[in-house]
Amino acid sequence: MREINEAEEEADMQRKGKRKILAAVAVGVISVSFYGWWSKTQKPEPEAVVSRATVVEAARKEQGEIVVYVSGRVEHPGVIRVSAGARAIDVVNAAGGLLSGADVSKVNLAQSVKDGMQINVPGQPIMAGDSSAGKYPGPGNTPGRTGSSSSGNKSAEEKININIADASELDKLPGVGPAMAEKIVEWRKTNGPFQDGEELKKVKGIGEEKYRKLKDKISW
Repeated sequence: MREINEAEEEADMQRKGKRKILAAVAVGVISVSFYGWWSKTQKPEPEAVVSRATVVEAARKEQGEIVVYVSGRVEHPGVIRVSAGARAIDVVNAAGGLLSGADVSKVNLAQSVKDGMQINVPGQPIMAGDSSAGKYPGPGNTPGRTGSSSSGNKSAEEKININIADASELDKLPGVGPAMAEKIVEWRKTNGPFQDGEELKKVKGIGEEKYRKLKDKISW
């Protein structure tokens, strides 16, 4: 009888041991399956791509620097870098200062400038019939350079003043059509009065040959 009881107890222990092993295996399988599923659902965050331009822009702002475009009657027109909080006069000075003929009454030199802003310094208009035609006062009303003499076979009145003529008048010049006349007017608006006839060659489309044909027909 005792031997039967011991056999039953041993069999019972074996059954319990098998159950524990099966339970452990089941837990392991479930754990592995869950980890595999969880791993697939986790997508790595993409690495941030920072361009060189972004880095430069951030560094520039960190240093308190802004970029301004200046055009017109200044020594060195173009893109200028100045400190944040700068004023228009600082930008003009950074561009080399004003040229003779600059009309500072059209520009608020005391205004604060912002990043990406454009400042244009126009030239002073010259009135027809003005005895000082060809002279362009610079900063502080200091006379600038003087244009060419009107002496010759034709008087200055018979010539077309390229600083005051409109597109319809400029169209009358030899080799200058409506499109070229508009270019001359646009150049004058951007850069101010022509300091001499040679400056006409700075207008796109007017080369040495075309200038030679019209140089005796113009005044400034």
